Order: sequence, then C-alpha cells, then structure tokens
Amino acid sequence: MTMQLEAVVLYSGDGRKRIVPFRTGAVNIITGCSRTGKSAIIDIVDYCLGRSEFTISEGVIKERVAWYGVLLRLSRETSVFVAKPRPSRQEAKSQSGCCYLTGSHLDLPEYSQLRMNSNDEAVVASLSRLLGIEENESVPGRFATSARSEAHFRHSTYYLYQDQDLVGNRHVMFYRQNEEGLPRTIRDTLPFFLGIAEEGQMRLMENLRRAQSRLRKAERDASLKRAVITFQDSRGQALLEEAHQAGIITPPSGKETAESVLDLLRVAAEWTPGSVPEVRDERTLALQEEIERLRSELQEVGRQLRAAESFASVAEGYEGEAKQQALRLQSIEVLDPTSATDGACPLCGSQHLDPSATVAQILGNLRRLRADLSAVERERPQLGRHIRGLREKKDEIAAQIRQKQFALQGVTAELDAARKLRDTAARAARVAGRISLYLDSLIPDDAGQNREEELAQVRDQVAELEQRLTQEEEEHEERRLSVMNRIAEYMTAGARALELEHATWPFRLDIRALTAVADRPHHPIPMERMGSGQNHLGCHIVTLLAIHRVFIEEGRPVPAFLVLDQPSQKYFVSPDQYKQLDGSVGDTSASDADLHAIERLFAYLFEVTASLDGNLQLIVLEHANLPDKAFQQAIVESPWTPKNALVPDDWPEILYEDVSKYS
Repeated sequence: MTMQLEAVVLYSGDGRKRIVPFRTGAVNIITGCSRTGKSAIIDIVDYCLGRSEFTISEGVIKERVAWYGVLLRLSRETSVFVAKPRPSRQEAKSQSGCCYLTGSHLDLPEYSQLRMNSNDEAVVASLSRLLGIEENESVPGRFATSARSEAHFRHSTYYLYQDQDLVGNRHVMFYRQNEEGLPRTIRDTLPFFLGIAEEGQMRLMENLRRAQSRLRKAERDASLKRAVITFQDSRGQALLEEAHQAGIITPPSGKETAESVLDLLRVAAEWTPGSVPEVRDERTLALQEEIERLRSELQEVGRQLRAAESFASVAEGYEGEAKQQALRLQSIEVLDPTSATDGACPLCGSQHLDPSATVAQILGNLRRLRADLSAVERERPQLGRHIRGLREKKDEIAAQIRQKQFALQGVTAELDAARKLRDTAARAARVAGRISLYLDSLIPDDAGQNREEELAQVRDQVAELEQRLTQEEEEHEERRLSVMNRIAEYMTAGARALELEHATWPFRLDIRALTAVADRPHHPIPMERMGSGQNHLGCHIVTLLAIHRVFIEEGRPVPAFLVLDQPSQKYFVSPDQYKQLDGSVGDTSASDADLHAIERLFAYLFEVTASLDGNLQLIVLEHANLPDKAFQQAIVESPWTPKNALVPDDWPEILYEDVSKYS
C-alpha cells in the first residue's frame, strides 16, 4: 500500500480553513516569492506525521495558525487525516496530541470538529500498520556493536524530504542525517526498507545474538566454578583466620581439609551477636552539669571568704592603731578638765596665740576611741566564726567536686567499654557476612556438572545458527548486490541525464558512509569531493529518486512521495537574485540562471515520475517558473505572493492566552 499527500490543511483561530491541494502520482509545483511559506510545507507535513518537535519558524505561520493538518491517500479505499494544534505555550517546543481520522473517503473536518483523540505514538503505530511494516528488528551485522532497532514509519521519513539547506548539501544526503545518533539509525534501517535485510534472516541473526549471549554467560559460570575450585582453599583459610581474630570461632589448627574448612565457615556464618549493653550517656551529662554547678558555688564561697578575710585584716590594723593612740592620750587623765581657761595651757597656765584643744575635748576623744576598741573586741569572735565557716564550706564543696569527677571517670570508662564491645560485635558481624557471601558464591559439584553440559549444548546451538546464517548470508549477499546494482544503475542514468561532471563513470550509493560515489578507476570520488553545488544537487536528486524506484519496484512499506525545496537555486549565479524571484516566467527568464540546466532538471523529474505510472508523487517548492507546458500544468496554485501566500494575510494573530479555545 502506498501513501501520498492529497492536501495540506491549515485552520485559523476564527474557524477559517486554507487548503493546499496536491495531485497524487504526479509532479506538483508551488512557486512564488520568498517568505510566502513554501519551505514550511516540509515542517508542517513532518509535524503532522508523528514528529512531536515543533520546528515551524517564528512568524505568521506560527502566530496565525491554530491547527496544522495533512490529508493522506493510501489506496482507493483508505484515506487518513492527521491534524495537530500548535503547542499550548509560547515557550513550548513540542506537541504530541493530535486529531486522527481514517476512512474510505474523508471530508476535511471543519474547525469546530477538531478534537485531540490520539497522539504521535499511536499515529506512528497506525501508519506503520497501514503501510505494512510488520514487527521487525533491524540488525546491522553479525558482529555489529550498535544496538538493534525496530524499523517503523518514522524511519521512512528520512527519504521523504529535501529542505533548502539539504537539497544541495555536499556533506549530508538524507533528511536529519546531521542529528546526533541518526546516521546509525539510517544505516541500520535502510536495508530493511530496501528489502535487503529480510525478516527471516533478521530473526536468525537475532537468535544467534541471543545464543551467543547465553554462551558467554555459560562460559563465565564455568570459569567461575573452576576458579572457585582452584582458590577456595586459600580463601577459606584466610576467612577462618579472620573469624578467629573476630572471636567467632576457636583458633584453627592449620591442618583442616577443604571439607572441614567449609564446615567451619558454615558454623562461622551462623554466628549471631550476643547481648550488648546499650550505650547511653544521660548520666554523663547529669554529672557534668552537677560539677559545673558545684564549681560555680565554690567560686562564690571563695569570693565571700576573700572579702571576709580582707575585712578582718583591715579591722586588725585599725585596732592596733587605735590602741597606740589611746595609750598616748591616757596621760591627760591626771589633769583637771576645768583647770584650763580658754587659750591657757593646763600645765603652766600661759597663754598661746594658737590654743590647743581643751582637756575636756581630749578626754572626750579618748572615751570615743575606747568605745570603738570595745566594739571591735566584741565583733572579733563573730568574724572569726564566719571566716571559719566559709573555709569549711569551701573544703566541703571541693570534696564534692572531686567525688563527682571520680563518678564521671567511672561512667566514661563504662561507656568506652560498652562501645568497644559493640565495635567488636560489629567487626564479627562483618566477618560473618563476608563468609556468608563467599559460601553463597560457591557452585556445588552437581551444579558444576550441569553447567558444563549446558555449555556444550549452547556451543552446539551457536555453531548450528552460524552455519545456517552463513548460508542465509550467501543468499542475502546476492540480493544485496542485486538491489545495490539497480540503485547504482538508476543513479548513473540520472547523472548522465543531468549532465553531472563525473557522469562518464558509474555512480553508486555508499550505505556505510551515507553518500553518493562516482566510481572513477583507481580513485572513487565521494559527493563531498565533487566540485560545484550543481553536482551536489544532482547527487541528491539521482540518489533519492533511485531509492524510491527500488521502494516502489520491491513494494516496500515507504510513503511514495518526495518533497524538494528550491532545487533550482544551485543553477543561479547570484543566490540573492534567486531569492528575489517573484515566481513569474518573465522574472525567471530575465535572471542569470543556467536555464538549460534547470530545464534538464525538471525534464528528469517529469520523466522519472511518468515512468513509475502514478506510484510516485513529487512536490517541488520553487522560486523559479519555466514556460514549459509540463511545468505550467504541474503548478498547483497561482504563484504565491505576500497577498496570496500559504497563510492569508487577513487571518488574525492567535494569543497563547486563547489556546484553550482550540486545543
């Protein structure tokens, strides 16, 4: 079953619909001015056919279109319509939801009828089934290191599009080939699509891969068994010594046999830790807090004691001085306090210009001094008792601190002992665990015998599959040569029709390098070393058309259309002049282009398409316009202009805030 495009359909946010129709089995040309949306056709078709990534460029095609759709014709009885909304957020780069419809004759739905009822994964699965891509696994070769991949519909898209940057690229042949990982995918799946790698051979190759995997595992197991037998005695003795050091078992005698070593190790593996006291340090914290409290109290008592002793020292000094003063004043008591008049001496009666204190005054001072001395004598015993009490309290607190410190040392020692006991138990548990792991890794003797038998069986199976595959590969090589020779024949004929520079030599497809090669004797020339963009363009055209010829002839499950974007650009001297073309015949005729080469290109496209009897559809997006009758009949619409473009200029811009209205 083939698949070709009947239309590209765009929907505006206000419900309007823009349909770009295509004729199946023929050449379709869209020409016109630059920036009218021609190149977006490839992005729109690929987006609708299962590609979640949204690659449509910024501008009116992104800002004014709500839904993008394609109508596909698979047979007279089967049509498929797929439409996808643009992503719901401005920064979003992908959208997987879609509207998927299928039927014998579909009418294009109206905007109000669009509903997301499927997703890209389901669309790819459905199109794969409709095309006839059965479950498969593409295996690149018997000794290949790349992962196998299952060919599905999306893998066929590498041969459907040639955008304007690719169509004349000297380094890259296929769509998206320059993306990471895709060259390997193309190399792995292209043989399936060409019919080179048949499903029977692929299944045989996969069976061989699985048998080889089982063989490697069986060989590892057998090797492990032999290694265990060789080294288990020394390893077991080492583990026994570790078990002894950890206190799990009694010291080994050193004369154990291999069997007794295993017996002792089994006993050690069953070891379980005894009761281990719980390590708790609440008592430590309480003692530390109590010691800190006592130290604070000791500091306070010491401060009080120093203050009392200082006071006693001051009082003692005062008492000594006061007694000396009193002794000096006692002699005045022999005089009569009234014997002296003002200003007269009590001893001689003579007058003084600076009279001294009277006898009465002196006697008054003496009485007060004696009273103070008497008070000091009364307070002395109480002060002494206070100082002695403070000293006793200080000694008592110091004794309590020492007692608490001794208790703290005892608790710390207890904690250290408990921790050491737990560490010993942990070490013993680790040793027991290693012993258990070692015992688990041993292979019983009977199991070893079974493994040797299994190894022999798998080796026989691998040998049988390799013999069958060798026979299949001989037949496969004949088929591969047949297909590749036909592709080379078509490429060579196309190179000569386009008058490429190296067309005197045979052209061929190099699947490994994914490029075209001109087989000049002693010096093959790959596409990237061919001069001029016209040669690179020609290599792309002849290679893709040759591949599609084989797809069609072999009835392979690949869509039967090819989109070429601006192939004539390589025939213009000035790229800027090409971009300025308005799509009219007169503008093209007045340009600096090699018109004869452009005519040869389109004549070749028409010739190939006609020779395939409607089984191939070409869609060409162009700026050029030729007066040739076939060219004019192939134009699907009037040349596109800013007023007559892919997206009508009166469609309103759709705000992302309004996306919910259509998605």
